[in-house]
Amino acid sequence: MVYVNLKSITQPVGIIRIMAVIITCMCFSLMASVKPDSSPYWGWCMFTWIFCCFFTLLILILEFTTVSTKVPFAWEDFTAAFAILSSVLCLCASIMYPTFFSCSTCYRQIGASVVSWICFALYFAEVVLTRLRPSGQNSGFLSTLPGIMKMLESFFACLIFLSLESGQYSGSPALNWCVAVYSLCFIFTIAIILVTVGNLTIYFPFSFDIVVIVYNVLAAVISSSFNMNDYNGTIMSENTTNGNYSVKTPPPVFYSEVTTVIYTTVFIVGFFGNALVIYIVARYTKMKTVTNMYILNLAMADELYIMGIPFIGTQSVLFYWPFGEFLCKVCMTADGMSQFASTFCLTLMSIDRFLAVVYPIRSAKWRKPWVAKIFSALAWIISFLMVLPVTVFSHVQEYDTCNISWPDPSGVWSAVFILYTSIMGFFGPLVVISLCYLLIIIKVIKYLNLFIVLNW
Repeated sequence: MVYVNLKSITQPVGIIRIMAVIITCMCFSLMASVKPDSSPYWGWCMFTWIFCCFFTLLILILEFTTVSTKVPFAWEDFTAAFAILSSVLCLCASIMYPTFFSCSTCYRQIGASVVSWICFALYFAEVVLTRLRPSGQNSGFLSTLPGIMKMLESFFACLIFLSLESGQYSGSPALNWCVAVYSLCFIFTIAIILVTVGNLTIYFPFSFDIVVIVYNVLAAVISSSFNMNDYNGTIMSENTTNGNYSVKTPPPVFYSEVTTVIYTTVFIVGFFGNALVIYIVARYTKMKTVTNMYILNLAMADELYIMGIPFIGTQSVLFYWPFGEFLCKVCMTADGMSQFASTFCLTLMSIDRFLAVVYPIRSAKWRKPWVAKIFSALAWIISFLMVLPVTVFSHVQEYDTCNISWPDPSGVWSAVFILYTSIMGFFGPLVVISLCYLLIIIKVIKYLNLFIVLNW
């Protein structure tokens, strides 16, 4: 018998889901009222809002009718994972849609873009409420860090598929191999998610964790084995014959080999090193101190930069950008955010050390992990606001390179950007950090002199 659960729609999470259904419906309605576009980005945005609306409504119905208690998988784990995925999808659509389809007089497109940001805020609020559940209720695979990483792997694979251009893909054996690797990794990632969510791991004759570890190692090895030189030779030969791109001559072979080795080494070492730091701090409760919270965010900022190295390395080797306009904006934004976030985290760590040494008793009530989380979140928000000009003005330029194209007067824009990023991202934090450690040294010398006088 099916019962009705009124709490599912009266609790905060239920209210947020009802609002998300209404807002996502408004999004794709506004988008559908405009003439459709053949661009894959248009289809991605429409799919995102319809997907989020349908499955959020389905979750509400299943919880309201208590059918969710009878499903053969961890329901709380599924809804938490869906909230994370929806927030990422809406964030991507909120950036993508106004970038490609909005203008100063396109009022419906502007409305859809604004409403999409509200969708992202609602799903992000659901993620926060879900993560604030009492300890022990987030025990499913998709609520853990490896599960979240699996979902992000599949999401970024979709973005890569979306950004591929047919003119580059056809007739390029090396790129075909690269796409085949992405496709296989995407299929196996989805399979791992389905097996774990469906509690099918018990039917394996051996430990499923071993299967996941072996897959991760093989995926990393295969992905890093992509031969840039072959890809480079193929693309450059195409450029010579059909003139699709403005690159005239291929880079030297020695340069390609050295660049490939350097970027691959930095990516592997940086990715696994920072991932290990993130896992240890996030996994063990005793590691969640104030200082470690800032170290965690510093590692996340480094990881954000590391994730863009394959794209930057490809452009350095090929001497052009093959990933399209959207990934150009994403990579430039991620690169800028990682730099500012790293600087701000180091500044916060210096201030925390200053308070711990100079005012150990008075600052004790403020030096709490939750305070560190709030300041870390503010650091990320400010970092994003700082690089908004990069997001807006990053484009694939005339010679098919990803860079910033300032509007007229470009000299003024460039000078102002360099000035405020230098002040906010280097000189300002440098002054704060230097002042903090100078005051720490003065305090230590003062106590050292007092100790010498008392023990003379």
